[in-house]
Amino acid sequence: MVPNLKPFEPIASDATLRLIAPANFVVERDVVPGIRFLRGQGFNVSPCPHLFDQQGQFAGSDKTRAASLTGAFADPDVDAVICVRGGYGSPRMMDLVDWDVVAANPKPFVGFSDVTALLVKLVLGCNMPAFHGPMIRDMGDQTDDKTHRSLLEALRGTHADWPRLWAGVKTLREGKVTGPIIGGNLTVLAAIAGSATPLETEGAILLIEDVCEYIYRLDRALVQLGRAGSLKGVRGLIISDLVEVEDGNVPFGKSAQEMILSHFPGIPVVSEFPAGHGPIKATLPFGVPVTLDANKESPSLTLSV
Repeated sequence: MVPNLKPFEPIASDATLRLIAPANFVVERDVVPGIRFLRGQGFNVSPCPHLFDQQGQFAGSDKTRAASLTGAFADPDVDAVICVRGGYGSPRMMDLVDWDVVAANPKPFVGFSDVTALLVKLVLGCNMPAFHGPMIRDMGDQTDDKTHRSLLEALRGTHADWPRLWAGVKTLREGKVTGPIIGGNLTVLAAIAGSATPLETEGAILLIEDVCEYIYRLDRALVQLGRAGSLKGVRGLIISDLVEVEDGNVPFGKSAQEMILSHFPGIPVVSEFPAGHGPIKATLPFGVPVTLDANKESPSLTLSV
């Protein structure tokens, strides 16, 4: 059962945000615009000591990246943690994180894509809300204003911009349900099936997104999650951005949305919510109960706490 968690209190206008790189490496030019934006909002930005480490494609060794995550939560001067980028690497170091320390020092955490594995662990393993939202590399000078506003509202405890974010959302199956959101990148969710912290969806609203995949691979991921029992008890579904998702040389026979819909009979489903790898990256609280109203005229999401 996915827990129904209380949202974090709003962080202060001058809060300290710790930047970590749990997956692929970054170079300084990747993060300068995002840091400039956050500092322009009044926040103190504190890069972790090993932010620019590089070992192959990773931001340092698994041990170093895990220590940066543990240290960010252990540090009493840090108010929130934001990942600089995803790529690949977060699941590799999960067993090296001191999750007891993390759970004992709850604070807002933001990321998506490969960071999905960490979001699921925080919610299901630490009983801590987590934000599926943009990372530092996504906060460039050309970033859509909705991305910036959604993140700031989430950190400051409001979600007044949600109606604008839902303007282009489509209802594929009508219904109204309440539950905590969980999920993230579909490929990563399938990759953690059978691990120490697999996806659970009992009583939850599932969000899925992906990028640069074939339809059949996404179907394979959903089959794997279904057979693992990870999709049991889903109350509602939010299909977010499916960026550069293509058919194979041999046509699958259904569109990506049609394929996904077939895995979730009888529950409310909406699509094209802007969270993930698209140009607008909404920030959504995982583990916090919301109400999904999937109606044909004006589908919406509201906090239910």
